[in-house]
Amino acid sequence: MACVREQADEAAAQRMAAVCGRAVEILSERTEYSQVFANADGSRTLEQSVEPQRAREGTSWVPVDTTLKRTSAGVVPKAAVLPMVGPDPERGWARMLPFGPSRTK
Repeated sequence: MACVREQADEAAAQRMAAVCGRAVEILSERTEYSQVFANADGSRTLEQSVEPQRAREGTSWVPVDTTLKRTSAGVVPKAAVLPMVGPDPERGWARMLPFGPSRTK
Protein backbone atom coordinates (compact mmCIF):
# COMPACT_ATOMS: atom_id res chain seq x y z
CA MET A 1 0.00 0.00 0.00
CA ALA A 2 1.38 3.40 -0.99
CA CYS A 3 1.41 5.94 1.84
CA VAL A 4 -0.52 9.10 1.01
CA ARG A 5 -1.05 12.26 3.08
CA GLU A 6 -4.86 12.38 2.86
CA GLN A 7 -7.85 10.05 2.82
CA ALA A 8 -11.55 10.63 2.15
CA ASP A 9 -12.85 9.68 5.61
CA GLU A 10 -11.72 9.07 9.17
CA ALA A 11 -11.63 5.26 8.99
CA ALA A 12 -9.46 5.25 5.85
CA ALA A 13 -7.19 7.98 7.28
CA GLN A 14 -6.77 6.09 10.55
CA ARG A 15 -5.84 2.87 8.71
CA MET A 16 -3.34 4.73 6.51
CA ALA A 17 -1.80 6.53 9.51
CA ALA A 18 -1.34 3.23 11.40
CA VAL A 19 0.29 1.50 8.41
CA CYS A 20 2.49 4.45 7.41
CA GLY A 21 3.38 5.66 10.90
CA ARG A 22 2.51 9.30 10.25
CA ALA A 23 -0.43 11.71 10.29
CA VAL A 24 -2.97 11.53 7.45
CA GLU A 25 -5.52 14.27 6.76
CA ILE A 26 -9.23 13.38 6.99
CA LEU A 27 -10.57 15.15 3.89
CA SER A 28 -14.24 14.92 4.93
CA GLU A 29 -13.41 17.21 7.88
CA ARG A 30 -11.49 19.88 5.95
CA THR A 31 -12.96 23.40 6.01
CA GLU A 32 -11.88 26.84 4.89
CA TYR A 33 -10.30 27.34 8.31
CA SER A 34 -9.24 23.90 9.54
CA GLN A 35 -7.82 20.46 8.84
CA VAL A 36 -8.09 17.32 10.97
CA PHE A 37 -5.44 14.60 10.90
CA ALA A 38 -5.57 10.97 12.03
CA ASN A 39 -2.36 10.09 13.88
CA ALA A 40 -0.56 6.75 13.91
CA ASP A 41 -1.31 6.32 17.65
CA GLY A 42 -5.09 6.57 17.06
CA SER A 43 -5.42 10.19 18.22
CA ARG A 44 -6.51 13.12 16.08
CA THR A 45 -4.92 16.53 15.55
CA LEU A 46 -6.82 19.71 14.63
CA GLU A 47 -4.97 22.49 12.81
CA GLN A 48 -7.03 25.67 12.75
CA SER A 49 -6.50 29.21 11.49
CA VAL A 50 -8.25 32.50 12.23
CA GLU A 51 -8.03 33.34 8.51
CA PRO A 52 -9.35 31.14 5.71
CA GLN A 53 -6.59 29.06 4.13
CA ARG A 54 -8.55 27.52 1.27
CA ALA A 55 -11.71 28.10 -0.77
CA ARG A 56 -14.05 25.77 -2.64
CA GLU A 57 -13.70 25.44 -6.39
CA GLY A 58 -16.44 23.06 -7.41
CA THR A 59 -15.81 19.95 -5.33
CA SER A 60 -12.13 20.74 -4.79
CA TRP A 61 -10.22 23.01 -2.43
CA VAL A 62 -7.82 25.68 -3.69
CA PRO A 63 -5.59 28.06 -1.72
CA VAL A 64 -7.18 31.44 -0.99
CA ASP A 65 -5.97 33.89 -3.63
CA THR A 66 -7.02 37.50 -3.12
CA THR A 67 -5.31 38.63 -6.30
CA LEU A 68 -7.88 40.80 -8.04
CA LYS A 69 -9.06 40.08 -11.56
CA ARG A 70 -11.21 42.31 -13.76
CA THR A 71 -14.33 40.57 -15.14
CA SER A 72 -17.52 41.74 -16.80
CA ALA A 73 -19.13 41.83 -13.32
CA GLY A 74 -16.38 44.05 -11.90
CA VAL A 75 -13.20 43.30 -9.97
CA VAL A 76 -13.19 39.95 -8.14
CA PRO A 77 -10.66 37.90 -6.12
CA LYS A 78 -9.41 34.75 -7.86
CA ALA A 79 -10.36 32.47 -4.94
CA ALA A 80 -12.15 33.71 -1.84
CA VAL A 81 -14.40 32.21 0.83
CA LEU A 82 -17.05 34.90 0.43
CA PRO A 83 -18.02 35.83 -3.11
CA MET A 84 -17.47 39.55 -3.68
CA VAL A 85 -17.21 41.96 -6.56
CA GLY A 86 -16.27 45.61 -6.54
CA PRO A 87 -15.90 48.38 -7.07
CA ASP A 88 -18.61 48.41 -9.69
CA PRO A 89 -17.67 51.14 -12.18
CA GLU A 90 -21.34 51.99 -12.78
CA ARG A 91 -22.48 51.94 -9.15
CA GLY A 92 -19.27 52.97 -7.42
CA TRP A 93 -19.47 50.46 -4.53
CA ALA A 94 -18.53 46.89 -3.70
CA ARG A 95 -21.23 44.25 -3.40
CA MET A 96 -21.64 40.64 -2.37
CA LEU A 97 -22.41 38.09 -5.06
CA PRO A 98 -24.91 35.26 -4.63
CA PHE A 99 -23.33 32.79 -2.20
CA GLY A 100 -21.30 30.04 -3.86
CA PRO A 101 -17.88 29.34 -5.37
CA SER A 102 -16.10 32.49 -6.45
CA ARG A 103 -12.99 31.28 -8.23
CA THR A 104 -12.57 32.90 -11.64
CA LYS A 105 -10.38 31.70 -14.45
